[in-house]
Amino acid sequence: MNWIRRGMTLERYLFTSFLKAFFGSVAFFSLMFIIVSMSQELAWLLQVSDRTSTLNLFLYFGYRLPFWLTYTYPLSALYAIVFVLGKMNSENELIAVYNAGVPLDRILIPIYLFIFLLSTSFLLWDKEIFYTPNQKYRALLQYLRDPSRKEFEGPRVRENLTVFGAGNKIYFIRLYHQTNAVLQDTHILYLDRQM
Repeated sequence: MNWIRRGMTLERYLFTSFLKAFFGSVAFFSLMFIIVSMSQELAWLLQVSDRTSTLNLFLYFGYRLPFWLTYTYPLSALYAIVFVLGKMNSENELIAVYNAGVPLDRILIPIYLFIFLLSTSFLLWDKEIFYTPNQKYRALLQYLRDPSRKEFEGPRVRENLTVFGAGNKIYFIRLYHQTNAVLQDTHILYLDRQM
């Protein structure tokens, strides 16, 4: 039972070290994505900056950040685990863990749980986390590319539409994005003439 108490202390130590490395690497890799994107689009950004506000330029990169995080989080989790375990190995802390009789997979459970919850939250809240900012990014991009538009409107979205079409068809549309003409979650009902 003494190894359980030692395991809890080791779990807490390992998890806090992992979180520091994880969030540090998320910030670093996100900053790298922003710098690379800015350097690729620098000439275009300088042309656009004359006719738009600085806030719109910040929003341009801010709306893309959730998309970049889909690449950053797995890379950061891998880096953080390798960094923390490598640091523990270089300081001979893993030898002490093995000699104490605590299995390594036992002290890695909080990290596994954290990564599982993070991945599940990405799956469950996909629309709120990634899809909505991506639609705002596309609408802002259309505004920045079209010099005749005076004001940024944001994405125009209509919800829960019912359209009666030709050939006895009824279209049930959950979301219709007017800026880029995309239908989402569409159901088509065919009516028989016998009805």
